[in-house]
Amino acid sequence: MTHWDQRFPSLASSKDEAVVRFKRCASTETLQEGEPVFHVGSRCENYLLVVEGSVRVLMISDTGREVVLYHVRPGESCVLTTSCLLGGEPYPAEGVAETLRQRRGIRFDLQLRIALRKKAGRKPT
Repeated sequence: MTHWDQRFPSLASSKDEAVVRFKRCASTETLQEGEPVFHVGSRCENYLLVVEGSVRVLMISDTGREVVLYHVRPGESCVLTTSCLLGGEPYPAEGVAETLRQRRGIRFDLQLRIALRKKAGRKPT
């Protein structure tokens, strides 16, 4: 099983104060194939980094068809999550764990958002 610091070496070796706090509040999460990661309209309260497996980011069209926007693979973070977290906006799409094996990721709580917004000179929301 891959440890998160092997997939994200820059994050693991960072000495930046905000990143150190970010790492302290991290927890590992394992999801099964098909399990939701986030939903349309939900508030982004965590930052997810994919360690193993993948996440399919999608929208459902007006006709009910699934439109895949992109996949988040091991060693990647979700662009949509980053945007929603920093902008304080709800998710406009869905994220679903996929692949035949489990998806393992690192979940960072809302404290990261607060730290990053303060560092950028913006009010926490």
